[in-house]
Amino acid sequence: MLKVKDIVSVMEEVAPLSCVYTDEYDNVGLLVGDEDDAVSKIICCLDVTNEVIDEAITLKADMIISHHPIIFAPIRSVSSCTITGRKIVKAIKNGISVYSAHTNLDFSDGGINDAVCRALSLTHVKNLLTYGDNKGFGRVGILAASLSGEQFRQKVASAFNDEHVLLAESGNLCKKVVVVNGGGGGNEDIINQALACGADTVVTGDVKHHVAVYAKDAKITLIEPQHYTMEYFYIAELVKVLSEKTKQFNIQIIQSRSESNPRK
Repeated sequence: MLKVKDIVSVMEEVAPLSCVYTDEYDNVGLLVGDEDDAVSKIICCLDVTNEVIDEAITLKADMIISHHPIIFAPIRSVSSCTITGRKIVKAIKNGISVYSAHTNLDFSDGGINDAVCRALSLTHVKNLLTYGDNKGFGRVGILAASLSGEQFRQKVASAFNDEHVLLAESGNLCKKVVVVNGGGGGNEDIINQALACGADTVVTGDVKHHVAVYAKDAKITLIEPQHYTMEYFYIAELVKVLSEKTKQFNIQIIQSRSESNPRK
């Protein structure tokens, strides 16, 4: 029977720790649990919510694999007096280990950024920037045919099943596209990177108002799906990848059915 540490090894093949983004704080790996515990059922999710932990308990899952870390900001204690502490305590009491792969899953080859590019039918995809040992931050690719901002917004909305995709229109056609999944819109850096590589469009989430203004002034079309939808779609693919890598073992890997978009 597989143990937690065996699943950790598989995850680190899929999303190597060397791909953790080194320019920002992150927290990845086995964050809760005992690496020597046996594993027969795994639930994959975007966020480790109370509902996901309850689902794991109901389904008798031994392990949760998430994209967003259950522990992100440093904590001084683990107790039922805090929101995060209650989740950790509940997982431990029920023998559930939690592994989180964050920026290493974003930027690894075949990870979420690449999945976004496939979903948007981008070709000639390259790394936007490099960090660490020649790892790729973000991607840049080409649309087969130029689209208006609204046409491309609709394509993004369809790809991520997102009715709330925002568009900051530049007036130019969309052809060369920068992609940074999740929360890449926190500052102007991504717009400057798009300008530097000759892109005309950026697709990313969590865009701040001043970044949208900056993009408009820079004549860059900015398309903003929700952080949740831009990453949630990948979880089904992660289940397939892990199932294929462990198919010789008696283990069940499923996607959570209890988590939902917190902003709907």
